Amino acid sequence: MSIPFPVGSNRATTDVAVVSPNTWEIRASTLTRLASQYSRPTFEGAYLVIILALTFLVPITTYYVTLQALKSTSDNIDTQAWLVRLSCFAVTIATWVILSVPIVVWKYLGRVRVMRLADHWTKTDALSAATYGDAAVWRASAPGLFRDAIVRANSVP
Repeated sequence: MSIPFPVGSNRATTDVAVVSPNTWEIRASTLTRLASQYSRPTFEGAYLVIILALTFLVPITTYYVTLQALKSTSDNIDTQAWLVRLSCFAVTIATWVILSVPIVVWKYLGRVRVMRLADHWTKTDALSAATYGDAAVWRASAPGLFRDAIVRANSVP
């Protein structure tokens, strides 16, 4: 059994995009399964705690290591202090970038895969519709950071 989606009230009944209920169910479960691969709020929270801990620990360690290395030089103390501060600042920024890039890339790849799947279904439905018929448009968004929500929107003509 298939459910017809009429294109318009003034068009012929042949301009109908037909999608079976089984197809709708399979698509919904596939989209949910794909998006849930990129939703791990507990892991993301633990990763954030690790980033915060390393944001404090790495610069402190860098401060003392750099200070010990510069103690033996005969430079001015003000110059040494600014070099130590600069190295700590650079290490802090590098820690943020190095540790946040993997999670940002992971979330971006999930978003791209979900959107690509929804676009594929939209194109498939458009191909199965009549020449001037409308078809369902699929839109989806992958879960964001610390969220489990998957937003799926279908526009049925």
